[in-house]
This record gives sequence, C-alpha cells and structure tokens, in this order.
Amino acid sequence: MCSRTHAEPTFSKPTCATTFAITCTAATTANATINKKALTATATVDNGGKVYDGTRTGTILTCSFGSAVASADGVYCDYSRASATFSDADLGMAKLVNVVGLAMAGAGVSNYTLASTTARAYASIVTSLGDANPLP
Repeated sequence: MCSRTHAEPTFSKPTCATTFAITCTAATTANATINKKALTATATVDNGGKVYDGTRTGTILTCSFGSAVASADGVYCDYSRASATFSDADLGMAKLVNVVGLAMAGAGVSNYTLASTTARAYASIVTSLGDANPLP
C-alpha cells in the first residue's frame, strides 16, 4: 500500500503496484526497492533412456527456468559445467538423477538470483534405446 502525507512523488507509474514497495520521502521523490526474482531450474536428462554402461553418469539435454524470465532479459539456464548422476547404475525405469553445477547466463542476470545450482530429474537405464522394459 502506498501512503502519502505530502506532495505526490514523481515516478513513471503514479499508482502503487503489488510488485513494488514505494516509500515516500519528505521530498517529491519516491524510492523503490525491487528485489531480484529467484529462479528455479528444471533439467532434462537422457531423454528416451540411457543405455546401460555400468556407470551412474547421465547426460544433461536441457535446462530451463520455464516462463519465469522476462524474454527481454535474455537470461537462460547454463548447464555447460554441470553434471548428472543417476542414483545407481542398475537397469530401471524413472530413476532419480541429481544434476549439479547449473548456472544462469545472459544480459539480464543482475535482475535474478538462482535459488539452487542443483535440480532433480528422472530417467531410465535400459538395455537398448526404445525398450519399454529395461530388464533383460
């Protein structure tokens, strides 16, 4: 809520918005504190399944912040230095995969904070790609 006890402050939108905190001062100016938006990343790992190779290593295919980023900011999820690790190396469907090392990049990163550099994904380890049942 915006309260006034003096002259109308000067700013581009003269009404209070729920996303802004406006503090009126004795002068005819207004101070606004606009907090950075926290982003949560989601990742896609080994879409279609990983062929069994005896390791827990997964392949990150994509990561994103969904629609949380203003398109004009050009911010994207960067997984170039991230890694994905399956919960175990055994054959199976919908296995937990931990993704670590996610980052954000782009021109407008100063408008955002990254809630976490990790994400969870689910993927299968199969005997061959296209298997509906991973067990031999």
